Amino acid sequence: MERTFYEIIRHERKKYHNPYCSGTDDSLSRFHRERACPGCHLHALCHGCREYNDNIEFEREDPLSDFVTNVKPAFRLDYDTELMKLETLASVNFSRYAEETHLDKEDQSYRLRGEYRATERSTFSGRLAYIRDTTLESGPESAAEGIDDAGIFYFRTDRKRYNADLGYEYRLNELSDISIDYSFRQTDYAFEENSDFDKQKIALSCKRRLKDQVSSVAAKFSYDHRNSETGEVDNYNLAGEWEYNIKETLRLTSSLGVRFTREEYDDGSPQDETWRGTADIQLRKRMDEQSALTVGYRRDLKTDSSGKAVNVDELYCNFSRKLTGRLRAGLASRFYYVKEDNEGEGAEDSDRYFFEVTPSLAWRITENYYLKLAYSYSTEYDNGEEDDPGVDRNRVWLILSFNFPGKW
Repeated sequence: MERTFYEIIRHERKKYHNPYCSGTDDSLSRFHRERACPGCHLHALCHGCREYNDNIEFEREDPLSDFVTNVKPAFRLDYDTELMKLETLASVNFSRYAEETHLDKEDQSYRLRGEYRATERSTFSGRLAYIRDTTLESGPESAAEGIDDAGIFYFRTDRKRYNADLGYEYRLNELSDISIDYSFRQTDYAFEENSDFDKQKIALSCKRRLKDQVSSVAAKFSYDHRNSETGEVDNYNLAGEWEYNIKETLRLTSSLGVRFTREEYDDGSPQDETWRGTADIQLRKRMDEQSALTVGYRRDLKTDSSGKAVNVDELYCNFSRKLTGRLRAGLASRFYYVKEDNEGEGAEDSDRYFFEVTPSLAWRITENYYLKLAYSYSTEYDNGEEDDPGVDRNRVWLILSFNFPGKW
């Protein structure tokens, strides 16, 4: 349900006509844009949700079903000057079950991000995050986001995540930029049979906007090291990227590459080396002022709960349409195919398929109140489970979000 908060935050920002505030992605805008809301501002909002879940733990046998109440207050603090921008977001989600009270919990999320323009041509950026949550507990707003770096969606456990990012971008001229980025990810699971892991990644890219002013190309090289309780993985990736505005209402972004991966585990299996392709292709279409459609395909390396590398293919489609001035409908769907990357000796012959579809209706009651009704059906098939390879789940949410008016 995290994105619900960001959607409201973006709506609040637009009231102050700030180009940075009106962005639709999760990155900070470039500092050469003019801003109209400098200073320090505090925003508060609250999110309440009543949910029915017919398979809380996504089990094949004897599934648990229950009603869940979630209350999630959040605060955002912005600090903006001519050279620096900082944003902090803190939230706590209180979950209470009607019958399965042993599952009651309080999730926490704390995020800090910022940018600093050192010169006219160079910009530093950074992010920090601490997230304590539970797998299988994402809300309808997460249906369009895809899986995180862990690539886990078929078991329930508490976890803690520590994220850090540092980036530097330098503008060579009016058409070309180079950048270097470092990221750190650490995931700790409460369930002892899962393998905690961390990942460090460094990426170097060079981007050039073409003279046609509607497209750009880039070359990107990255290296990441993944360390878990069961072994280590080194991954090298080289990709070419292309962005093209086919029409004013149609945009294509694509990244195609090749990766070399070396895996070494502590279970006695021999070291394995593989070559694979990578892809990230997305097509966004704004049909009119009322409708938008996004379709895409991704193929990349993830880390599963055992600490081993898995290859993940993802197809997704997101559609939204404004039915009236206050009512909007949405449909998000995604499909995953997950296979262990190591095909050598000791590899498990187990493929997983996962599908989820989430229709929703959102109604803006007033300027500060939002009501949303959503339903989700998800199913997973694991050919490694000979007796019962399939499992599914139905969920229904009724969500009320309140944005405290004004800013301090």
